[in-house]
Amino acid sequence: GYGVCEETDAEITAKYIVDSTRTALRNAGIEAPYTLMPHSMSGMYATYWEYTYPEEIDSIIFLDTINPATMEDTEEDQKQYRTPLLYQILYKLGVNRSFNDIFVSAYRDEFTALFNYNPKEYSRSIINEMMNFNQNMRAAWSLIKEDEIPKLYVSTDFETFEDAEAFVTALYDMPDPDAAQKWWDAQQTETEIAYREKRAAYLESIGNCEVVNIPGSHFIYNQ
Repeated sequence: GYGVCEETDAEITAKYIVDSTRTALRNAGIEAPYTLMPHSMSGMYATYWEYTYPEEIDSIIFLDTINPATMEDTEEDQKQYRTPLLYQILYKLGVNRSFNDIFVSAYRDEFTALFNYNPKEYSRSIINEMMNFNQNMRAAWSLIKEDEIPKLYVSTDFETFEDAEAFVTALYDMPDPDAAQKWWDAQQTETEIAYREKRAAYLESIGNCEVVNIPGSHFIYNQ
């Protein structure tokens, strides 16, 4: 809830996020060990947790998470997080949420909740987290070693063009060869191929990890 419900002046590091979550769970009476199910950027926080407090982790299900194969932000990437003060004020006033409420009907119902909660809102805490993205990744990846904690990694690759066609048909309720081709082409670049090779080596190295591929978008939990 940090940055969404209440601001904090704390530096948003991997340690801060993991320790805050552990405290919240204990305060709620939910005792370890835990099964973690991180998605996307949360992969680095689950990794930090796994190797810092291994006795608290029963198992981990990684949902298309970032990993040591993920490229760090460039200076150009980080410019987008330096949000103008006006936008931060509008966020505080709830103007953006009102705007979403008015126009969200144009989106399919199953995406309404995701659209209404935009993880890139302009709170000071979330901006700080994104500015610390590279630092937090390094902190997590530096701890990695092989262990016996059971892990499942869910990837979302299109292994064949037919995968992309099936995904697009399900997403839009109709076949769309042009859209399927764009989804397919996006995964065939040299950068993406190199990423998948490096990710496979990482998953092989961490021990006791099963890999399952479910062709889809990065937001696989919606599908």
